Formats: sequence, C-alpha cells, structure tokens
Amino acid sequence: NLTFKNITPAFLNKYEVYMRSRGGTDGGIGVPMRALRALFNFAIERGLVKEEFYPFKVYKISKLKGKGLKKALSMEQVKKIVSLDLEKYPWLINSRNFFVFSFYTRGMNFADMMKLEWKQ
Repeated sequence: NLTFKNITPAFLNKYEVYMRSRGGTDGGIGVPMRALRALFNFAIERGLVKEEFYPFKVYKISKLKGKGLKKALSMEQVKKIVSLDLEKYPWLINSRNFFVFSFYTRGMNFADMMKLEWKQ
C-alpha cells in the first residue's frame, strides 16, 4: 500500500523513469503527476498529511512540457459538423450541439457549459 509519506521526490523521479520506459512522453507523464499533486494539495488542505511531506516543492512538474502539437479541425470540417443532417441519428444531436456551442464560445469546456443557466 502506498501512503503519502512514500511519495517522495525520489519516488516521483523513479515513477517518471518507469513511465518513460513504457513510452511515456512529457505531456503524458505530466497528467498523472498533476493528479498526484492535486491529491496531495487536497490531503494537506484536509489535514490528512503534513505539508512537510509535500514532494512537489522539490519535484517540479513544470519540467514536463508537452510538445504543444496542435490538433485542430479546419474551418471546413467545423462547417460540415454544423450543417450535418442528423435526422437518421437523433441521439447525436446534443453531442453536435455541445460541440458547436463550445466552438462558438471559443472552447468553453463541457463542465462549464453544464453550469450555465438560461438567463446567462
């Protein structure tokens, strides 16, 4: 069983090496590291672990930069999605509408869309 006290900067370095040995990239390794950091922050806020055991003062996630490879649709592809006839696939209408709304709001994420009220 892994405890917060077991997660040290040395442990995180070894975990990073392990993920790289399995083909992990900076961006891919950063995801679970940020999740671990969030768990640590949550546990410290709740008094479940002492701040002295916080390994991210030494182990810096910022060194794990993704390559920034942009994966974007062309405007032509977006127009095709907007005008797509979904009469035969009515169960996809909401998905398309959420995508289009997100696009028109410059990338609003789904969680934020779900918090919107009609008056907004």
